[in-house]
Amino acid sequence: MINQANIIRDNRKNVKITISTKGELFVFAPKRLSIEKLKEIVEQKQEWIQRKIAYTKSELEKNKYIITNQDFLLYGKGYKIEYYNNKKITVEDDKILFPIDKKDNLIESLKKWYKKLANQILIPRLNQLATKLNLKYSIAKIVDVKAKWGSCDSKQNIKLNYKLIMLPHQLIDFVLIHELIHLIELNHSKQYFLLLSKALPDWKQRRAQIKKYAFLLGLYK
Repeated sequence: MINQANIIRDNRKNVKITISTKGELFVFAPKRLSIEKLKEIVEQKQEWIQRKIAYTKSELEKNKYIITNQDFLLYGKGYKIEYYNNKKITVEDDKILFPIDKKDNLIESLKKWYKKLANQILIPRLNQLATKLNLKYSIAKIVDVKAKWGSCDSKQNIKLNYKLIMLPHQLIDFVLIHELIHLIELNHSKQYFLLLSKALPDWKQRRAQIKKYAFLLGLYK
């Protein structure tokens, strides 16, 4: 059954069915489409829906220590928090050393740290890749959003989710190159994917890998 609260109606022409990073079903539907017809469409997709929900919940179980803030990711590697008497957050072996006086504000402090790292690492890396691909963007900035890893608009501004810093380096590069190619082709046209294939021949494999990290987008809200 469809939960009425999970039906979003707008001016679209077609029905779109999605499974959230938490394994919830959402249905985007045209305003005038009857609930009976909508239920029929959803019923036809039941096999896919159940498979997708099962997969998502399986991935959530695999990553439960990250989701429950017992582990924290940096460049695809999990770290435990260890408190110490200092003012800065630092990384040592398999631990993130965290100031004990900020213990009560753990998540907000870590978010600030992640964002600072993202500015220090992601923007310079974007510049390197842009130079390599002979591309120029207008402005690049780090953002805190829960739906996307990155975006590029018609004014050639690039936005990068700070949580990219949690991904392995090859997946960070995948997102950065993905957005840089949008400087040439704004939409996901055939030409876009031809250009992406030239810049990153194994992009399909990397796209498949990054899906396993989709749960990160909903963290720390």
